[in-house]
Amino acid sequence: LWDDTCRRNVYSASKSFTSMAVGIAQKEGLLSIDEKLTDAFKDDLPEIVSDNYVEGEMIAEMAADYVAKNLADKEEIKVAFGTISSVESMATRCDGMVTKFMELVPNAVDVGITEDLNSTAKAYDWAEKVLLAEPDVDVFVCFCDAIAIGVSEAMKDAGIGGDKVAAFGMDGSASAVTCIAEENSVFKATIGYDLVAAG
Repeated sequence: LWDDTCRRNVYSASKSFTSMAVGIAQKEGLLSIDEKLTDAFKDDLPEIVSDNYVEGEMIAEMAADYVAKNLADKEEIKVAFGTISSVESMATRCDGMVTKFMELVPNAVDVGITEDLNSTAKAYDWAEKVLLAEPDVDVFVCFCDAIAIGVSEAMKDAGIGGDKVAAFGMDGSASAVTCIAEENSVFKATIGYDLVAAG
């Protein structure tokens, strides 16, 4: 049951209802699918409206800071980028993430194993492939928390933890905060606008 005092995670169900509502609104001439939400709701915008390219740079900066503090003695940093290209806004985040990380970590070598990652399960499989090809990978820089969680789960199942490898994400989700807090987790940090709400 729902009541206004209890928060419940509805995961992706909200996307289905939202897409139906958008379709109905478009049919009734209330909006166009080519219209930006920030234009349609400009009077109702929050204080912070995200810029996905900048968010990608923020992920890269967080990961590069970790490398500088923990891996500075390594001649070469092997990095795997957890990216997506099928969602334009997230592809923009990925561009910022990859470009900035390679700029900040000049000795970084992209292991070059990429997939269109859209779930924790796909990220898990991708991380296993990366480990098979590059068992000494140092860092997984991921466009969102779900991907970093998949990486973390794959590393845990492979018996890899602690500081052997590091994963980074973004969204500040409650599940990410929980994963980061686990003993020996490779998921080191996330970025979110309301981490208090995430737990």
